[in-house]
Amino acid sequence: MGIANPNEMSQRQLTFTGYLLERWAEKVDVVAEPPEEGDIPPLVVDLAGSACPERGGATAKDPRYLDVARLSKSLRNRIGLLRKGESPAKLALGEDCVQPSCEQLLGFLYRLWCKARPVRSAERKRVSEVAQACNDMAAIHYYIGGKVFRQPGEQRELTQKERDQIATFGRVSTRDEDDYSVVHGFLLEHWEIVDESAQGLKLVRHAGNPGKRYLNGQLTGVRPADSKNFFVGQVRWLMQNDAGGLYCGLRLLPGLPAATAVRPTGLNVQDAKYQPALSLTGVPALNAPPSLVLPSGWFKPKRVIEVFVETSVKVRLAEMLERGSDYERVAYEMVA
Repeated sequence: MGIANPNEMSQRQLTFTGYLLERWAEKVDVVAEPPEEGDIPPLVVDLAGSACPERGGATAKDPRYLDVARLSKSLRNRIGLLRKGESPAKLALGEDCVQPSCEQLLGFLYRLWCKARPVRSAERKRVSEVAQACNDMAAIHYYIGGKVFRQPGEQRELTQKERDQIATFGRVSTRDEDDYSVVHGFLLEHWEIVDESAQGLKLVRHAGNPGKRYLNGQLTGVRPADSKNFFVGQVRWLMQNDAGGLYCGLRLLPGLPAATAVRPTGLNVQDAKYQPALSLTGVPALNAPPSLVLPSGWFKPKRVIEVFVETSVKVRLAEMLERGSDYERVAYEMVA
């Protein structure tokens, strides 16, 4: 369990992994000599220490070697059958295991248990600066867009109070928008950036700083103190220390985010209302196309939706790029 990166798992994934370990422990042989596994360093546990098993284990005082050949074969077979459409229940994975999350988790465990860990692609550097962060699509949309979300094209008569403000100040007061954020429970939390790379951040929210609950895979907006713009990312792992500080690993989504709005199209969804969404610019250096960040459940291959930027345009959803716990990032193409 220790080398399965439990800090990256949801409670349901932890429970499922524990279930697998209880059933599959007999598939791992503990041997005194390194098994022949080709070019991959053997998985070593030090009986004289308390650390998790690791590849190589050069400093182990009382080493034992974990032969995962049978476990590896079992995982590969199940992943292959799931891809062919076999149900998880028929593969003895339990009634609660559903696709596609089941296949994704088994692939994740296979890479950690049976393969060498990849070298970190982006170099991290230590920093110490504050940042503001928030989660939930509606809150991220509000802070990135800088204004209250309203239905595009919706005409609303000014109240007498707003007309008086325009006559006096030349514009409507932003106090109502401040009230809007309070009423809807939006909160810009204070975090500290511990280290960063081109593609991710490690942050900590110290005990005593107010904040909401966070989940693995959740969409999060963050604005470093030296930046005027928000970035959006996915929570990769969470950990709390003894002092109550919450540590978070955030993988940044490629592209600069902008607030937009989307609604479905078709005969069955006439007069559908727009919902908050985000757009991300393309990043050629990362082979990342322009994309949309949509609420969960929106993606269907070749589905046509309306996107409102300055005007309403129709786009066709082309590919699911990634799925988080509360969002979907999808590639799209314009519809003539």
